[in-house]
Amino acid sequence: MFLLFQKRDFSALVSDTFTFLRLEGKNYFKHFLKLCGIPLILMLVLIYLLADVTISSAVTASHSSGFEGDAFITTLFENHIGLVILAVFGALLVAFIMGIICYSYPVLYMKNLGLAIETQPADPNQIGKQMKSKLGSILVFLLGSTFIIAPLAILMFYISVLLAFLIVGIPILILMIPTFYSIFTLAIFEYLTKNTGFFTAYGNAIRYVRYNYWTIIGNTFIFYIITSLITFIPSMIIQVLTLGSSAFLDLENTESATFSTALTWGIVLLYFIYILLATLAQNIMFINQGIIYYSEREKEENFFTKSKIDSIGSNNE
Repeated sequence: MFLLFQKRDFSALVSDTFTFLRLEGKNYFKHFLKLCGIPLILMLVLIYLLADVTISSAVTASHSSGFEGDAFITTLFENHIGLVILAVFGALLVAFIMGIICYSYPVLYMKNLGLAIETQPADPNQIGKQMKSKLGSILVFLLGSTFIIAPLAILMFYISVLLAFLIVGIPILILMIPTFYSIFTLAIFEYLTKNTGFFTAYGNAIRYVRYNYWTIIGNTFIFYIITSLITFIPSMIIQVLTLGSSAFLDLENTESATFSTALTWGIVLLYFIYILLATLAQNIMFINQGIIYYSEREKEENFFTKSKIDSIGSNNE
């Protein structure tokens, strides 16, 4: 069983993230997919609907006016306005549900793992129930982060952009993204694990980052690069297809239903693969942040050392 409460240096944080994936990865992602299975299927259907109406509207506009003026937009809204609104609203709702699962699942899984003992391992099946019981708290945290923390982050981002013209702002801009990401993730770990208040959680997260800044930010930056590479190829293919869509639609074979169907499913599958890989990448990032969180707690609380002393005492008895 993977031990969360340990004091770790920079290299140990990196290696233990991969150790966690090796020891707990199969069980972790199996139960994660159980929770995300239905939302992912719904997302696939909604992506297909959006791709289908977009391509059919583009083909119609291309044949009728050769994409002159706002022909595509006019065709899209005249023929499919109801379906577009329904699909967009549904996609946003499903994305919101997936966001709740993606942000809370790693925290609750690692919390259960941290409380588990060898004779009573963690039960991931309980995470769904825990998520329901903490749904209000999760919503409060996400809303507070969106309307209180995010505006501060955006303000600091613009200040860094302005300072970038003075050279000194460039390193600030580079460090700001992993810094805010670490503060956010450590805050949600603190919030859901210890049941602290919103501002207390962010205050403790800032303290964790401040006391071990370069180790935490360095780890975050490394795993940001690793996870970005996971989504790089499908992201580039999607961008190429999006930017080059007019070239496809100018071809005579757009009149073929087979071509339109193939193009629709190609876009759907690429977006679906991208969503899967992005979700995987986010989980890896959260796992790394969780190991950082429990490492920082161990430095303050000596949980592992105390448990070893207690176990020695119980064995002597």
